[in-house]
Amino acid sequence: MTKKWISRVDVIVLAVLLLVGLGLWILPRVLPQSDTLIAEVTVGGETVLELDLQTATDRETYPLENGVVLVAEHHTVAVLSADCPDKVCVNTGALSRAGEVAACVPTGTVVTVKGESRVSLDGITY
Repeated sequence: MTKKWISRVDVIVLAVLLLVGLGLWILPRVLPQSDTLIAEVTVGGETVLELDLQTATDRETYPLENGVVLVAEHHTVAVLSADCPDKVCVNTGALSRAGEVAACVPTGTVVTVKGESRVSLDGITY
């Protein structure tokens, strides 16, 4: 008598789990996330710049007084360069969704994307 490693029920359970996982991964990307996205830039706790990401289509750079240079393009904002040694803020990449944050601790600069969310679906919602 031979023992089966995978039964028909196992295959069905795996297929259902795969479809549920795929749906949870695709759903937040297809649903509209927000009406307005604003990138708020603070230095030392003081707001120094607010960028409307809905209108940021062409590449524009924003040099700050502390040596941090921001770039806004294609409805995103990113830290282009900074005078800090480790460049964590630069390696964060482009921010385009409400709640995303890039911080440069040595210069005290924080870039936060804020938005009025129509759909508040994330991994913690469940």
